[in-house]
Amino acid sequence: MSSFLAVKEASMTPRALCFIDGSNNYAAIKALNLYIDYIALSKYLKEHYNLLRIYYYTALPPFNKPSDLTRIMGFISYNGYTIVSRTIKEYVQANGLVQTKGNMDVEIAVDMLTMSKYVDEIILFSGDGDFTYALKTLKYMGKQVTIFSTVCTTPPICSQELRKEADIFIDLASSLDFMSNFPPNHLGKTL
Repeated sequence: MSSFLAVKEASMTPRALCFIDGSNNYAAIKALNLYIDYIALSKYLKEHYNLLRIYYYTALPPFNKPSDLTRIMGFISYNGYTIVSRTIKEYVQANGLVQTKGNMDVEIAVDMLTMSKYVDEIILFSGDGDFTYALKTLKYMGKQVTIFSTVCTTPPICSQELRKEADIFIDLASSLDFMSNFPPNHLGKTL
């Protein structure tokens, strides 16, 4: 095969980006009582998609408060994930209780829309209905959208509106190579 044809074939393979909503994905796997092996997940995505990059979005505790989440983000960053994070904000309510906030929905939606011009497919690990309009826009732009979440929980983690908007919906409760009933050995504990 000529090098021109090889380049043309490679450019015709749909390219994909993956966006993981850390907090929503964690809620899904926790509700299913499962674990994700993030090395196996990366391998699975690369085997099934022409994947350019995996973005993992999460809010992290302040640097002066060590946590398992910070350690795990370091591990998956070292293993090829691009981490997009912000520091968790703490607010004192009128009743004196401390409330935390670290929502990353705006960052995920803006990045999906902005980066979509480089790919043909968007893979989203989230069931958050707040992404429904972003998915509608991506589909209007001609992008294929795949959602990984679950409806096998009560209540379902994936909103009905988001699921309807996806071209492909893959339930995390199905037997996927990167899911397990036990934490992966290389990490001990995973999110």
